[in-house]
Amino acid sequence: MKHSNDGATPWELTAGEANQLPLVVRATQPSARIDQLDPDTVIDWIKTYGGILLRGFRFRLSSFERLTSQLCVDFLFNESPGRETISIENQIQSVDLGPAPFALHAEMARVPWRPDLAIFACFSPPSVKGETLACDGTKLADSLRTETRDYLNGKVFRYMQEASPEFCKKWLGVANPSEEELQALAANTPYQFFMQDQKIYYYFLAPVFEQPLTGGREAFANFLLFTRDMHKTRTFPTFADGEEISDELCDEIREVAKSCTIEVRWQRNDIVILDNSRFMHGRNEVVVASGRQIWTRFGYAGFLHENGVGKNLKAWRCYRDLNVDNSITDFDPRRLWDSPEQYLVQFDGAKACFAHMDRDAYLQSIFTNVSRIKTATPQQWTLPLSALHELYAELGGEQAAPGFIFHPAHCGSTLLARLLDHKNKSLVIREPFALRQLAARIASEPPHLEDEFSKQLLAAVLSLLSRSWGADQKVIIKANVPVNFILPQIFAYLPGASGIILYASFEGYLLSVLKTPRHRQWVMNICAEMAPAIRQIAGLSGIVNDELEAEQAASLLWMAQMNQFRQAISNAPALRSLNCERLFEAPKKALEATAKLFAIDFSSEELDGIVNSGMLSEYAKDPTQKYDEASRLKERTQLAAQLKPVIDSARSWAEPFLQAMDIPDELPGNLIF
Repeated sequence: MKHSNDGATPWELTAGEANQLPLVVRATQPSARIDQLDPDTVIDWIKTYGGILLRGFRFRLSSFERLTSQLCVDFLFNESPGRETISIENQIQSVDLGPAPFALHAEMARVPWRPDLAIFACFSPPSVKGETLACDGTKLADSLRTETRDYLNGKVFRYMQEASPEFCKKWLGVANPSEEELQALAANTPYQFFMQDQKIYYYFLAPVFEQPLTGGREAFANFLLFTRDMHKTRTFPTFADGEEISDELCDEIREVAKSCTIEVRWQRNDIVILDNSRFMHGRNEVVVASGRQIWTRFGYAGFLHENGVGKNLKAWRCYRDLNVDNSITDFDPRRLWDSPEQYLVQFDGAKACFAHMDRDAYLQSIFTNVSRIKTATPQQWTLPLSALHELYAELGGEQAAPGFIFHPAHCGSTLLARLLDHKNKSLVIREPFALRQLAARIASEPPHLEDEFSKQLLAAVLSLLSRSWGADQKVIIKANVPVNFILPQIFAYLPGASGIILYASFEGYLLSVLKTPRHRQWVMNICAEMAPAIRQIAGLSGIVNDELEAEQAASLLWMAQMNQFRQAISNAPALRSLNCERLFEAPKKALEATAKLFAIDFSSEELDGIVNSGMLSEYAKDPTQKYDEASRLKERTQLAAQLKPVIDSARSWAEPFLQAMDIPDELPGNLIF
């Protein structure tokens, strides 16, 4: 059935047709954009149909992020291998980048906190094949033989695995608990634990048939076919009593699923939204993957909270509420300034969200945003922002001023932060997301219009980030791009702070941020996010971001940040600069000078131990990947040849601004020469 709109918005609807998702919304004008769709209308479509395809609406990463954020209140990061991170801050990832077909599954149904919505966006389709499959679990449940349906009614799947000491430490707070401790320690987790033959196991239960969020009828949407076909395992899941699911039963389910499955043949500017409690999805083999860019975002539907609907609706939703509500008893806000143990992860509306950290957790957290942080235990706490402000006014202590690593991104700051992070002598906090959130908000307002509450909140956040476990432990905060636009405010609150600006030359920066489609999209996204702040910089105010190519956006971002850095160096006496090439060429010398700037007393032997520890042979953001100076220089040579026309074009575009603003390739205040 086809429906056309009233002409006010350029789309037409097709509902209920065979071999397609329940609703297809097609743009009828080439210029139609995804942000022209009213989010409430999209929510109504999701509630009514459960699975929808938005086709032909132009989008960028920023507009995809906006739409999905209007549908969901929270998002999950899928840590399974094979994915590329598109946006760490916004928890947007690629699909699995391999070519293999994928069996049907509900996203992350292998854990007890699976998301409500699975959202896919095709920025560029695969060249040949690679269709996404979508199976309506309500149709599958209805289509099973009556005897099979009767057999499965009321049955429960058990997803059970052996618990490693690391897993026990994460969830129970103890690496090797006794049998007596297990049940008490597990009370605030989503798992059940037991000990058998001196081994600890954990599991959760999920009904075979569940009432989905949409559709009104029970659905079969789980992880059974994926683990049976992809992992070749018969024990994950089993039935609740440990009985294995027979091959004959799996064969029947697999065969019936085929009749309930449709293919999404990807086109550029397609967005698919699936009720993840009702639809399973999979993939055909990707024959030719060249050019494929498909993004994913998995989240909890905000509209389920309307009028109380959704509260305690599902076990995986209950757990997320339970984790906050039941943990509040062992969180004493009046002790926030005692140590860095309670870490401010992010702001969520009018709440500040805290997590439990110990020294090892900080060491293991290459980033401390919500998707990458490695907390000591799963406990979370929330505090109203008004209460946080009042507590800071009353209890905010006189912590020693921290050190800062400022950087424009993609120039070795993660490596430098890891080199400086010593368990006893320093505490490096890598890219605190709450500071980023505040910085983006404050920087978007002209200085004379900054709201007082945000400024007071910034003071509280900087104070919390300055906490340490001892007077001899130096705190270092590795910032990120939005923070570069509020440097005057930071040094106004922390006049005694020291800092290093790690940066790259114009060409070096562009080679780093334009080397892949993902990097170029990051440039476009961050440039759009910081456009209000960039427009406040004399000499750059007339540039219209929406009209820029990626290399021009990268040039603009470099110029804007170098301008901020240069001004900050002239006003902050303990702020120094370091060209990243010097860090890569002479890491010990750069580390020694940086440690001296931050008053970290490393001996010569300790410096040698750090430099020879293996960190210089790994990719700093992912230590499982090998990447050393020889690899970097080889990649740089290849990129310089490959991107030469792009860099030349960018230099030509930027030259008038560089001359007018007198922005040099090298910053003053060199830490080492």
